[in-house]
Amino acid sequence: MNPDTGHPPSLWAATAAPAPSSPPLEGAHQTDVVVIGAGYTGSATALHLAERGVNVVLLEAIEIGSGAGGRSMGLVNPHFRVLPSQIKKLVGEELGERMNRAFHAGSDIVFDIIARHRIECEAVRKGTMELGNTKRGFKELRAFYEEFAATGAPLEWLDGGRIAAVTGTKRYTGGFIDRRAGSIQPLGYVRGLARAAQEKGAVLHTRSRVQSIAPEGGRWRVDTAKGTIRAERVVVATDAYSDDLMPDVRDCMVPMWANMAATEPLSANLRATIMPGGEAFGDTQIVRQYYRTDQAGRLIAVTLGHLINTPLSPVHRWAEAGIRKTYPHLGEQKITYKWEGMLGLSHDFLPSLHEPAPGFHVPNGYSGRGITSATTVGKYLAERILGAPDSEFPLPLRAPRRARFRALRGFRYEAALHAGRLLAMVR
Repeated sequence: MNPDTGHPPSLWAATAAPAPSSPPLEGAHQTDVVVIGAGYTGSATALHLAERGVNVVLLEAIEIGSGAGGRSMGLVNPHFRVLPSQIKKLVGEELGERMNRAFHAGSDIVFDIIARHRIECEAVRKGTMELGNTKRGFKELRAFYEEFAATGAPLEWLDGGRIAAVTGTKRYTGGFIDRRAGSIQPLGYVRGLARAAQEKGAVLHTRSRVQSIAPEGGRWRVDTAKGTIRAERVVVATDAYSDDLMPDVRDCMVPMWANMAATEPLSANLRATIMPGGEAFGDTQIVRQYYRTDQAGRLIAVTLGHLINTPLSPVHRWAEAGIRKTYPHLGEQKITYKWEGMLGLSHDFLPSLHEPAPGFHVPNGYSGRGITSATTVGKYLAERILGAPDSEFPLPLRAPRRARFRALRGFRYEAALHAGRLLAMVR
């Protein structure tokens, strides 16, 4: 971990466009809205507010995207992992319909922001696929495909021959593609969001960890080590990287880790056979794996679980093994980067908004769908702050629900993931 930036030695940190210049907060200041956390949610909220002329200050404890924003795989998927019908059962028919409509347009929101603000983030919108090769996997995929297709989503079912032509692997025999989706360089994207907010008038301060938030004279007082901001409203947008500042928010999510690996750039001949159209995909194995390429032709593999990158671990070569099974014709490819990031799982795998007091807003719970979901929340939260009615807001409003046996559940997930990966490696 780089102590100056908070970024692991990842592919994204090595290739992203520079972060905008931003000094630490010093002295006493006044503003309309202070946003804590310069990830996807915080930067998108600040951008939409600044575009509407609101005075907004964006605070980040370390550096832009030092949390999940700079560590993800970079897939832009326009839906949750929860089926539309299940969402309606969880939050109610009316709100469920509103959530489905808003978040299914999430990829449009992301790519529109990228285009309007000319964000340098290797944006590719050629679709993502969900693929399988087992009876269990097909049942899951067909249910997902049929329900989303019934809503009018432009999904296309693929057989094994089409999949092999698009992906370059014969490992999968069925699945679907959603061409609304795509991929980005996630750290470049979140830096671009913050830069766009700054260009529209937002004030950005990094290396400014918030130490306390308290009501004061009808406003909110936010203190850092060297500065103070008084504001009408506060947005805490720290999600899975919430610390002791708001332990009730942190403790409502079960922590889960995703780890990623990237090869050196493939040769031109190999690049022509591995997702040559720029698509990406995930599968339905016991421990899911996801694959995509970047602009330079590197193959990027992602799976769940803590990164154990030591020869003493029996799973330290998970990426090499997965790539070899999926793309046996590649042979041994040198892995040049390995890194990981944390995500927070809410109890129903859906995001929500916590408002402990008037003017205090805490969105959280993206459960691994942060790029589209958090960007979408930033847009609608800004509109809510500007006076949009609850009938237009596409998130449930609820108090944090402490995850029972949070640490134990996290440990069980981790143990199950490593056991599943070991099983996959010996098969």
